[in-house]
Amino acid sequence: MSSRVRNGKDYGISGPSTSAEYRPSIKLDCYELAPRLCPKDAYEVLSSDGLSPLDALLMSLERSYECHTILRNGEPMGMFGVGYGGDTMSGVPWMLTDGDFQGFRKRFLKEGRQWIGSLKKRHQILFNYVHSENTDSIRWLKWLGFKFMRAIPKYGFGKSDTFYEFYLVSNECVAQVEPTQP
Repeated sequence: MSSRVRNGKDYGISGPSTSAEYRPSIKLDCYELAPRLCPKDAYEVLSSDGLSPLDALLMSLERSYECHTILRNGEPMGMFGVGYGGDTMSGVPWMLTDGDFQGFRKRFLKEGRQWIGSLKKRHQILFNYVHSENTDSIRWLKWLGFKFMRAIPKYGFGKSDTFYEFYLVSNECVAQVEPTQP
């Protein structure tokens, strides 16, 4: 197995039939990934925000201060990022994919955990919402250490589906907060 290194950071893997890497996202990635978004992710963004896969990807790219594209054999197969949750101390991580991690699932899990670890150094809390029937995402989020606070029935755009609010509190945040004057 070989890896691609850029700026001293390992960005990917390659094996006998599959190579994968991630890099900063560009707008074109949204257009290439949208038609192949996995059905669970496509339904989640429609139900929560009333958005098509393309509009959800474009909005996520625009609203994130950090956004990456996962490439499989040079083609976008997922995008992930983080935006601010109202202030700089809270972050809203997200990911939308085609759902096919065959050939690099272990590496994806390892690097996902590392990325969340880096976010914990920048934010006191990470949070977002996941559709209650998106069981693969829920299992992955639990593996990453997220906790599930509550079920929210009739959540989002359609007000017809249940979503779970999930969060991760960091004791590693090193961001400096200016004291307020009385």
